[in-house]
Parts: sequence; structure tokens; C-alpha cells
Amino acid sequence: MKKIFKILLGIFLIFLLLLAGAVVYLTYAYPSERIKEMLLTTLERDYGIESSIGELRFRLFRGFELEDFRILGVKGMPYAKPPLQIGKVTFGYQWKALLARRLEINQLILRDIPLDYRLYPDGSSNLDPLLAAFADSSAAPADTTASTLPVSIALEQLRIEDVRLHASL
Repeated sequence: MKKIFKILLGIFLIFLLLLAGAVVYLTYAYPSERIKEMLLTTLERDYGIESSIGELRFRLFRGFELEDFRILGVKGMPYAKPPLQIGKVTFGYQWKALLARRLEINQLILRDIPLDYRLYPDGSSNLDPLLAAFADSSAAPADTTASTLPVSIALEQLRIEDVRLHASL
């Protein structure tokens, strides 16, 4: 009985060491500041969207959590008040892909979203430049050679929670 207990304890300790090693490796291989800068640069370069991110944290079992994301302006047209703010964004990922040095996003959760919508007398809105930036077919494809971390998105789940719409018509 003592021998079985020692074997089980040894297996448990090896599992804990592997888990701790995974945490250290993933934190070192994917530093939050680098991923944060990559996101901001991609939005600016490919879509002309100026944005800010409050904090980006890596959670081993939940993915990356991005807090206080704001759209500040589109193509040199800053907004007086950001029309889109997201309190928290969670990117879920595939474990196997991380170990192969690829980031595959399979889950996206958006929480705490105050959306400021303004309709002007000419029929345009404050969101038109933002929507046009994403609809622009001339947006360059993502340059995965610029970073050592190729990113692919294959969403299996998209959740949007706690949206508050502030409209001025």
C-alpha cells in the first residue's frame, strides 16, 4: 500500500512539474506586451484603426484576457468619445497549436460593451468610418513573417455579454 501511494504521489508531482513548466514556457514564449503590441499594430496597419488596450493577461486554462479595449479613431479621424469600448475580451486557444508555436483562436468572449451610436442629420453615423475600415477590401493580409507567432482564427464560439447601447438620433 505504501509503495502504491509513493507511485501515485510521484506521478502527481511529475504532473505538477509539467504544469509549472508549461506555465513558465508559455509565459516566456508569448509575453503579454508583445501580443498586445502585435494586436495594436495589426489594427493600425491593416485597418487604419487607432486603438488602446488597458491590460493583456495570459491565463493558462482560459486564454488571453484583454481589458479596457477602446477604438480611438479611424485613419486620422479621432473620436471625441470612443464609440466602441469593450471592458473585457477573452481569446480562447488550442493547446496543441501553442506548443507548435502557432496561436489558434477558437473562442471569443466580449463582455461589458457600452456602444455609443450617433446618427447625424445627413444620414451618416459615427460608426460609418469604423465599419468602412473593416469593409475595405484593400486591407493588407496579416503579415505573419513580421512576428514569430502566426495567428489563425477559427471561431467555434462567440459570446457577447452585457451590451449597453447609447443612441443619439
